[in-house]
Amino acid sequence: MGPDPAGHAGRGPRRLQRSAAGYAPGRQMFESASPADLVQLLVSGVVPPLSPRLAGYQTIVDRLIAKVPSLRFQSARELFATIAI
Repeated sequence: MGPDPAGHAGRGPRRLQRSAAGYAPGRQMFESASPADLVQLLVSGVVPPLSPRLAGYQTIVDRLIAKVPSLRFQSARELFATIAI
């Protein structure tokens, strides 16, 4: 993996993903005893809420990452209509 925009080789996407989700670098979204437990949590676990600073985006994020496909935005147009002001 190449460097991220700040020049940190191989660490960009994970760090950016956590930052975008309102998590501090190094903070784990899920605690698990084993890799198998982690996979189970990712598939069926409840995603922790966003930080208070980003709480206004929680409804949109919940729909973007919904585990049930019918609960997700069905098109980019639907997402845009939701976030357009």
